Amino acid sequence: MSSSQALPGPPSGTGAGTGGGGSAQTKPVLNRRDTLKPNTGLFKHIINELKPAIPLSGGSILQLLSSLSPMYLSVFFILSSISNGDLKWTMFLAGLVFLVFIFSLAAMTTDAKFEKNSDGKFDSSFYKRECNFVSFPYGLSEYTIPNFNSTALSFIFAYIYLPMVQFESYNLVLLAVIIVLFFIDAVTKVMNGCTPIVGILMGLAIGWIVAYLWYLIVAGANSNLIYFNNSNTNPICSRPNNQTFKCKVYKNGEIIHTM
Repeated sequence: MSSSQALPGPPSGTGAGTGGGGSAQTKPVLNRRDTLKPNTGLFKHIINELKPAIPLSGGSILQLLSSLSPMYLSVFFILSSISNGDLKWTMFLAGLVFLVFIFSLAAMTTDAKFEKNSDGKFDSSFYKRECNFVSFPYGLSEYTIPNFNSTALSFIFAYIYLPMVQFESYNLVLLAVIIVLFFIDAVTKVMNGCTPIVGILMGLAIGWIVAYLWYLIVAGANSNLIYFNNSNTNPICSRPNNQTFKCKVYKNGEIIHTM
């Protein structure tokens, strides 16, 4: 016997040669292009999510300003009243709260709102992202009739216009700005399918009626709590405080009486 040990051979059935009954198992070769192929569906989803509601242009800026106009007009009147040191802003803010209450009743009565699909997302032929830049509480943004912006702008316009008529003190520039914002917002809302024309007209009527009633209440209680309550034709006068004077009566340079 030889002292040398036999080397182990290859396992049966896996010979490297062409002979034998075993067949060689090969792994599939992956193409590098296949491994780096982008997910187009995911990219489209991301792009759609990043797509702005309004593209940046002159018309879109006006649309954005008109959509947010009830908010910054309200802030303007409140801050102007606070800066003047009066309490007109309290009645204005209370009127807005009253307006939201009446608007909620009208919206729930019409029950015209955007529908949602099974995922809980808005899925309506009328819905677009341009419709709701600001989401209002209690689901008020879901209603299409009446239109909230039309209601709010109509209220603001009527609430400052009525005292102008009473005291004959007109701020034509301010009135014109509100009218322009109202029409821009109304046209864009209708064109984008956010509300039908009846929603604009209904909001216009509700805003005027609520503003007129609230103006009568505030003006009847205290006319100093309404805006533009000064007339341009009449001087502004106030009664002086009670004052005490001490007088001396002279005759020939001598005091003869003191009172």
